[in-house]
Amino acid sequence: MLMVKIGLKVARKRALETLAISLMVAFALSLYASASVLRATLLPLFGNYLRMSYGDVIVIGYIPYQVDRLFSTYAWVEDFTGYAVVPSYGSDGNRTFPLLLGYTEAAYRKDTLLGGFKAPPLRKGEAVLLREGSSFLRPGMTLEVYPMITLRPVEPFRETIVGYAEGGLPLPAGPVLFLNEEEGKRLVLDFGGYTVYSVSLKEDVDGSEALDRVLNALKKVNSFIALTFYSKDDLLFYPGEDVILETSNVLQFLSTVSWSVVTVVLMVIAILYIERNVREVASLRALGASKRDMGQYLLALWGTRIFVGAVLALVIGYLFAVHAVEAALSHPRLQPLKGFVRFNLYASDILIIMMLALLTTLLTVAVSMLVISRMNVVEALRFYGIRIKLKVESSLPFNVMVALSEIRSVLWRASAALVLLSLSLSLIVVPLILGESLKTLEYPKSFDVSVTFLRIPRISPPVPFVLEQLKESNHTKSLSLWIENLYGSVNFKATIEKDGRKMSVFATSCVEALKGSCADVGPKILQGRRPKGLEIAVSDLLSNIMNIKVNDTVRLIVTAKEGTWTYDVRVSGIMADPAFPPSIMLPKELLPKKEYNVFTVYATADDQVLAAKELQGILIGNAYAAGSTTWESFKNNLKMNINFVATSVTLTTLINFSIIILALLTFTFSDVVIKSKLLAILKALGATSLDYYVASFVRWGLVALLASVLTPLLSYSLSIVGISVLSQIYLIKRIVIDWNIFLLPLLSVPLLALLDSVWFRRVGTAEAVKEEG
Repeated sequence: MLMVKIGLKVARKRALETLAISLMVAFALSLYASASVLRATLLPLFGNYLRMSYGDVIVIGYIPYQVDRLFSTYAWVEDFTGYAVVPSYGSDGNRTFPLLLGYTEAAYRKDTLLGGFKAPPLRKGEAVLLREGSSFLRPGMTLEVYPMITLRPVEPFRETIVGYAEGGLPLPAGPVLFLNEEEGKRLVLDFGGYTVYSVSLKEDVDGSEALDRVLNALKKVNSFIALTFYSKDDLLFYPGEDVILETSNVLQFLSTVSWSVVTVVLMVIAILYIERNVREVASLRALGASKRDMGQYLLALWGTRIFVGAVLALVIGYLFAVHAVEAALSHPRLQPLKGFVRFNLYASDILIIMMLALLTTLLTVAVSMLVISRMNVVEALRFYGIRIKLKVESSLPFNVMVALSEIRSVLWRASAALVLLSLSLSLIVVPLILGESLKTLEYPKSFDVSVTFLRIPRISPPVPFVLEQLKESNHTKSLSLWIENLYGSVNFKATIEKDGRKMSVFATSCVEALKGSCADVGPKILQGRRPKGLEIAVSDLLSNIMNIKVNDTVRLIVTAKEGTWTYDVRVSGIMADPAFPPSIMLPKELLPKKEYNVFTVYATADDQVLAAKELQGILIGNAYAAGSTTWESFKNNLKMNINFVATSVTLTTLINFSIIILALLTFTFSDVVIKSKLLAILKALGATSLDYYVASFVRWGLVALLASVLTPLLSYSLSIVGISVLSQIYLIKRIVIDWNIFLLPLLSVPLLALLDSVWFRRVGTAEAVKEEG
């Protein structure tokens, strides 16, 4: 216990050194803490948002009234809400606009976000506009709105748009005009038209059974066809979770690298500590301190410093995460989430941080004990510093001789300086490489416009009828109809299996070329060719994740309402897919034999915006729920997400820069303290601060030249590992390196030499006859 007290006293006495070491540990592990807080705070938030806003199970389709009564009878249903969305058209007296009239009573509740947004107090004749897909409507407009799904004359809805509804409604179409309570209830009673339904389940319902329970319940409704999603799995990456996951992935990776570097730095400093305090250590050994006693002493000394750093890491990481969460929720669609933020840090993540701190402590103590065990007591009582060996006949300048003698006398210390400098500077280089590499994500253009539409049973006309109208489009050059499967679709769901590993995938297949050919639009083939027969093409992201190559054989499992089919298929090609989710392209022969309700029209056009409006207008005008996106919009959204992650990565260089400064300061301080006698002798011989600055400049210059070779190798190796970690959501195909970065080792030489010369100036000639202590 006495040795522990001595260790604690020494740590407290050398407060500046303790602070520097604790901050190094804190900055290194704070990134891990930040990543943990981000995951623990935002991912459950998105999960709860889906549960609160959309429910556990989402149903998209035409839902008759009997579903209300049906769900009200089930004990396993916690709550359910439908969004009444009715295909309509509105006129401002001059023009006619296709739109959807919508209503959900959940928007008027005080205690929930169910519905995706909070509706402001609205009077009769006032409505709010869902911003998504509302390019040709705006607040201030007054419209006469007529529902399309009635066979008898009806009183139109006369609505003035008073504002926007911001939120993440999972509607398959836009624009949507949401009514006030009184008129919304009339819409529901007179027209029905539920197209989106949310069901929240009791807590004790097994998630794997949730979808089956809902599907079995919906089968009791005659002629009902819909798409169903289990929100916790099928909507995993909505909205924006890919950005959160990628950001936390890179923070955890960089934190691991930083921790590794700091651990190596502390092991080096621990050896320097034994050398610097050799008399203190030797005295304890001479007084009978056993190896166990010395271990307790060192454990108390280094454990105090490192675990204080671990606690600071939790604090710093938490504060950093608070700002990161604010930035992550800055998108207008995510504003409703801010009221539900609860910052979390799981106990398991705290335990991991403490275990990393413990591992660093044990390694540092082990290295120290190894040095002590090899120390000769008699040698220890003598000066254990640099023995300068000057050759009188040497033709080299005095300053150069001093520098070379320092390197030659204690070669391990020069090697340690080389490793320290290379590792530390890699902390700055690696985030910059990763950030720039993220921004190089390629966007292989595969369409100008895509319009995804849902055919509502009993209301929408047959698909062939609408396709004839799409063919007459004036603004499109090529046009293809693609069937899409969404993750929880009752139409069909696809799964890929290879070597026992399964993954749900987004599947697409061209079923008809309306203009041109299917090859004109849709995903581009990067390797191989388009599939036919018992073949599929896989996205480059899926190829990377599951290590699938052209000509590989994989198992394809297709599940549809009418059954499940399993095929062993050959991979004919790899197609472009810059971001999640992993996807495949199927030939028509492998599709379930069923008429589908969800399609996507891919088109090329000279004017993307006009083409998108025209195609969407045709579909909405025929009572289809439709949402469109242009290529530019898709690309810009993807770029915005990637830039957010890249910026987060690059900003970690600020923390890493602090680690480097602390590491170099601590190392150079320990190094020059050991050489106090040497410095005093040189000063007594008439050497000036400038002389020693030149000597130190030469010594550090030689180390930096070697580090300029080692740093690129380390940085490149770490970047390769980092790229593989990050390429789970965005596939990064190449590493971008600005080779000018590797001049950093040389630029650090003047600073390191200056630190040496400042200490030289403080050393007095009396140090030449003093004992080191």
